[in-house]
Amino acid sequence: MATVERPVLITTGTLQEAYRQICMTVLEYGSDVSPRGMRTAELLGFTVILERPHCALPTLIGRRVSTEVATTEAVQLCGGFHDPELMVMASEHFEQFREPDNRKMHGAYGNRINTQGADVVRKLQRDPESRQAVITLWDPHKDNMRDKLDYPCTVALQFLIRKDQLICFTDMRSNDVWLGLAYDLFQFGQLQWTIANMLECTVGPLVHRPVSLHAYERDWEAIENLHDPTGPPDEWFGFKSFWRAALLGYGHTPGTNGQLFTNQLTETEDRYMQVMQDLQRRKFEKLTR
Repeated sequence: MATVERPVLITTGTLQEAYRQICMTVLEYGSDVSPRGMRTAELLGFTVILERPHCALPTLIGRRVSTEVATTEAVQLCGGFHDPELMVMASEHFEQFREPDNRKMHGAYGNRINTQGADVVRKLQRDPESRQAVITLWDPHKDNMRDKLDYPCTVALQFLIRKDQLICFTDMRSNDVWLGLAYDLFQFGQLQWTIANMLECTVGPLVHRPVSLHAYERDWEAIENLHDPTGPPDEWFGFKSFWRAALLGYGHTPGTNGQLFTNQLTETEDRYMQVMQDLQRRKFEKLTR
C-alpha cells in the first residue's frame, strides 16, 4: 500500500495566496541540513503548481518583494542577455556573485538561454504536441568547473501545449523558498507568457519542481511573520517577443533609434520600460562618474 508521509504538492491560483503555506510547509516538514555550514530546513521533491503564472509575486503578505529585481531577471531571461551592472543596480546583493576575472555572473540565465527560446517556439509551431521544446540551463562543460561564485539553480524548462494551453515545467536542483522562489516563479512565468504570446495560444499552469526547496535559518523568523494577503495580486503578462524584451531591457523605447517596435507597447511592456529606463539611467550615471 502506498503511503504519504508529508505534503508533496501545493496547487494554487496565485503565489500570493499560497506563499506562506509553502514556506511553513518547508519549516514544518523539512529536514535539518547544513550545506556549506549554513543551517537550513530542506524539503525534497516538493511541487508547486501555479495556475495563474501572471500572478507570481507574493505581494501584500508581509514580505518585501523588489519589482526591480523581478523585472531585471525576467527581462534578461526573456531577452537572452546578461548585464551584470544592471543586476547590481537592481540590488547590491548580486555584487557578491560577480567573477573577479571578467566581472560577470557565471550562473546568469540570460546568456545561457541564448537562442533556445526561439527553438522552443519553432518546435511548437511545427508540432504543437511536441515533447522536444526544452531549454537547458545547466551546462556540464561550465558547471563542473571548480570555484565559481555562482552556479545555475535551474536545470531545465520544458514547454508543452495540451488542450490548447501552454504549460511550463521547471526542474531546479536547488531553490531558496525565501530569496529565490518568488523571483524564479515570476521570471519563468514571464517566459511562459512571452512564448504563449508568440504562439498566440492561451497560458496553462506553471509546474515548479525543485529537488531541494529550503529555508535558511536566518529567514525563519521572517517566514513566521507572514500574513494573509491584504489586496489583489500583481499581474504581469510577459512580452510580445524575445526581441522586444531585449530592447526594453536595454532601455529602448518606441521611436528611439528608428522604428524599433512595430506596434504599441502592452501595459505590461510599458511597466517594464519604466523600470528599465530608470535602472539604465542609474547604471549610466554610475559608470560615467
